[in-house]
Amino acid sequence: MTDKGDENGESGTAKALLTYGDLMGMDLPPREPLLGEWFAERDLCMVYGQTGRGKSLVCLSKALAIAGSGAVFGWEAPVARKVLYIDAEMDVLDLQERMRLLWPTIDGGDIAEARRNLIFLSRHHANRMKVGFPDLVEPQGLRVLIDVVKHERPAVVVIDNLSTMADLEDENDAAAVTPVLDTMARLRALNCAVILIHHTGKQEGKYRGSSKLSATCEAVLQLGPHLDMMDGYAAFALSVDKYRRGTPPQPFKASLSVEDGRGRWTLGGEREEKLRQLADAVRTGRYTSQKTLAVALGVSGPEVSKRKKKAIAEGYISEADWKAKLSGKEAS
Repeated sequence: MTDKGDENGESGTAKALLTYGDLMGMDLPPREPLLGEWFAERDLCMVYGQTGRGKSLVCLSKALAIAGSGAVFGWEAPVARKVLYIDAEMDVLDLQERMRLLWPTIDGGDIAEARRNLIFLSRHHANRMKVGFPDLVEPQGLRVLIDVVKHERPAVVVIDNLSTMADLEDENDAAAVTPVLDTMARLRALNCAVILIHHTGKQEGKYRGSSKLSATCEAVLQLGPHLDMMDGYAAFALSVDKYRRGTPPQPFKASLSVEDGRGRWTLGGEREEKLRQLADAVRTGRYTSQKTLAVALGVSGPEVSKRKKKAIAEGYISEADWKAKLSGKEAS
C-alpha cells in the first residue's frame, strides 16, 4: 500500500507514530472477556483439524454461547455479544438444522439474545439472493466483508473456513497468505475478535499451509483425534498449539451425541478428569510436595508420579508450573 501523505509532505504512517510517553499516557481500557478466560476482545484465534472432526460444530457452539451469554465446554460468556458467522460451505438448510441441534448444548443461554445477536453470512444464501460474498484476499470481496462488519459492528467474526474463503495460489507460500493476515488485522482494527477455521495438512498435528498463518494469532487450537469416543455425531481432542497471553484453555476431549434432534456435548472421561483434577490441585499452591498432594487426592505417591507425567505430556500443566507451585523437595 502506498502512503501518499498530505499536502505538507507528512505521511499517514508518520501521523500514527507514538513516543514512549504517548503510549504510556494513553487511557486504554482492558480487553473484556468474550468466552471463558482465554478469548477476549480483539483476539485472533485459529481453530484447525481434519475434515469431519467437528470444527464447524465447535465454532457454531462458541458463537451461540457468546451471542446468548451462555456457556459451552466449560467456557462462559459473561455478556451477550454480536457475532458474525461467515459460512462458505454449507447449504442454508444444513446450517438451520445444525443450529437447532446445537442450541440445547448451551448452558444458561438466552435464546432471545442469541436470535438477535448471531448473524450469518452464508455463501449459499448470498448466491440465492444474487448478492456479493467476501473473499479474504480479493479486493472487491474484501470490501464486501468490511462493509458488513462496519454496518453490523460484531464483537466476533467467525470465518468458516480459510480454504473456501481465500483464493490462494499456494497456501505454503508465506507471501500468499499475507493478505489473509492483513484482513484479520483490519478486522481487529474494527474492534472485532476473529476465529479462523482451517484444515489439518497431510501430517496430523499441523495445520495446512505456511507457518506464517499463526503469526498474528493470540491462540491456535487444534482439534485432534479422539479415538476412544468415536461413536458420537462428532468427536475431538482439543489441544493448544499457541497461546500468547494469560491462562490458556485446558486440553479436553469431547463428543457430540444427538437424541430426538437435540445435541449434547460430553466432555472427556474419567481419565481426563483425573489429570485435570491433579493439575488444578497443583495450581492452588497449597501443597508442598507430591506426598502431600497424594494424601489430598487419596492416591499413592507412585500414582501421582504417573499422572504427573501424563498431565505434563498432554498439556494439562507445564513442567515449569509444576515446579513453581510445589515447593517441597519431592516436586521434581
